[in-house]
Amino acid sequence: MMTTSAAAIDALPGFLPEAGSRVVIAGGAGELGKSLVRTCLVANLKVIVLDRPAVLREGSIPDGAKSIGVEATDEVSINAAFAKFVQSHGDLDHLFFVIGFSPTPPKSLQEAEVVQWDSVVSVNLRSAFLVARAALPLLKQRRQASLTFVSSALTYGVQSGYGPYIAAKSGLNGLVRALAIENAPHVRVNAVAPSVMLTAFLGGGTGQGGENRERRDWFDATAAASVVPMRRLCTPEDVVGPMLFLASDAARFITGQILHVNGGRLTP
Repeated sequence: MMTTSAAAIDALPGFLPEAGSRVVIAGGAGELGKSLVRTCLVANLKVIVLDRPAVLREGSIPDGAKSIGVEATDEVSINAAFAKFVQSHGDLDHLFFVIGFSPTPPKSLQEAEVVQWDSVVSVNLRSAFLVARAALPLLKQRRQASLTFVSSALTYGVQSGYGPYIAAKSGLNGLVRALAIENAPHVRVNAVAPSVMLTAFLGGGTGQGGENRERRDWFDATAAASVVPMRRLCTPEDVVGPMLFLASDAARFITGQILHVNGGRLTP
């Protein structure tokens, strides 16, 4: 016979999305994306990755995930990708948006070129709007659906040299709040805001190809970690758990929020 305490524990909401749920990970071929894909597969979720066709052709996503090629800043491409998703997979329970980049090394807004500004804003913000707009009709058909974005700690602790990225991610924060209000109670919309992560993007990666992604001479990881109370930098694995929590039943009354994952560096 089950004890009262055991029954109470069994009645607690899960801290992962329900096994068998179908999730789309936009940007799933990047380092954070791949970490999220792997964890979702371990949690018995059905994973479909959206990423650039050239990246997907490299076979860079974990085994067990499906994929659809897309150019995330192109409206026609996004709409076609979700039409293909419906034909091939049907229902959608959760969407994770992990697309984004910041040009490195940092440079002031005075030095930034217009073409760079347009690229950063397009990849970080325009694509978020296009992906969300295409996914929402599917998410609204499901129970406990969610949409989770990746923002940045830089939108709260502004640092010189990241102006275009800060502007785009600040816009994303506003988009998250607007989507949450407009789509409650059917779809919950939240974001995580990580501090700087140790990934190849610190070497100048953009996800567009053609860059030296190992160049980190401008970045002092030891100095950056020294100002973090946890005494280290963020890793993709640190971000995956909070993202899955936000998509879980345990977070069923959380929407329109920015969850900070920064080791105590910022406490907004």
